[in-house]
Amino acid sequence: MAGNNSPGPGQPFTVRTALVMFMALVVAVVAGALFYSAVHSAGLAVITGGAAFAGAWRFFDWLIR
Repeated sequence: MAGNNSPGPGQPFTVRTALVMFMALVVAVVAGALFYSAVHSAGLAVITGGAAFAGAWRFFDWLIR
C-alpha cells in the first residue's frame, strides 16, 4: 500500500476513511433498528445508533490501520 494517504483532487475523503465510515454507519443503523424493534423508542434508538457509530468507528479504524 502506498504511503500517501491524502485524498486526491476533488475527493473529500480517502478510500480508507470512506470505508471506515460506511462500516460504522452500517453497524449504527443495525444497532438502532434492533434497539427500536425491542423498545419502540425513537430517541433511545438514535442515541444507541450514535454510540454504536462511535464505537464501531474506533474499532474499524484500529482494525484497518
